[in-house]
Amino acid sequence: MQAMDSIVGNDDLKKQINRIFMKAIKTYKPGVNYKHNTGILFHGVPGVGKSMIIGAILKDYVYPYELFIHKELNKSTLTSSKINKTAKVVDDLRKQIKNDIHHIYILEIDEADDILKRRTHNRHYAGELTSSMLKLIEGIDSPDNKIVLAATNYIGDIDYAIKTRFNMVIEILPPSKEELKLMIKKLIVDEYDICDYSESMLEIWAKHAKGFTGRDISKISIELDDLLWELRNVNSVTKLGFEHINMSIAKRISYNSRIRKLAKEHTIEGERE
Repeated sequence: MQAMDSIVGNDDLKKQINRIFMKAIKTYKPGVNYKHNTGILFHGVPGVGKSMIIGAILKDYVYPYELFIHKELNKSTLTSSKINKTAKVVDDLRKQIKNDIHHIYILEIDEADDILKRRTHNRHYAGELTSSMLKLIEGIDSPDNKIVLAATNYIGDIDYAIKTRFNMVIEILPPSKEELKLMIKKLIVDEYDICDYSESMLEIWAKHAKGFTGRDISKISIELDDLLWELRNVNSVTKLGFEHINMSIAKRISYNSRIRKLAKEHTIEGERE
């Protein structure tokens, strides 16, 4: 099974991604003008699977093919304390990509708000890095043989000019009720062989877990691991397991409400600047 198939939901996005990379694999010819998707910028609250989607793209489409070269870009690899050196580091990367006509470069930028920061921020190196990245992503002399995959929790912190360079800016939303049911069944019910459950129980859990992310469900599964392993030895996994699933969901609701309130405040403050 491909890595992308293990991701619950986002079926239309998966089809789009497949078209982008299969087109590149089948049609790219060295030295021929290559019309491609400049890149995809994923955004959304923490835990919805942005980095997981990028990871699945790399596993399914990039690593198996010699056509692609993967580069992970972050502040530590691109910035320098020396004046104007940051711009040179990015420009050297641009030249390297442009001169290598036999490959398509996949530029991965996780935590994109860190290196694609809005230039209104009063930080010299942040502005220099953002301007340099703008030229790399889509400038007059930008190489065609590259696709950018970026992810951020804070879309409001990304420089507006850079956002417009991406062909696709996609918000990854928390899973729907039906997707939550699939996640709960896969990561909790099936994982721990909880046989005596009903569809109505999945409905109730999914209802209470509204707004949860895949990461939330994974964390509940981990929290239950030791408990359910112990319970199955005393043949009471169903009764006590259900109770503790309910408790874990309630705890996660309380935790998330605090975390997301802070994230929302951060985003609002970023938009005001």
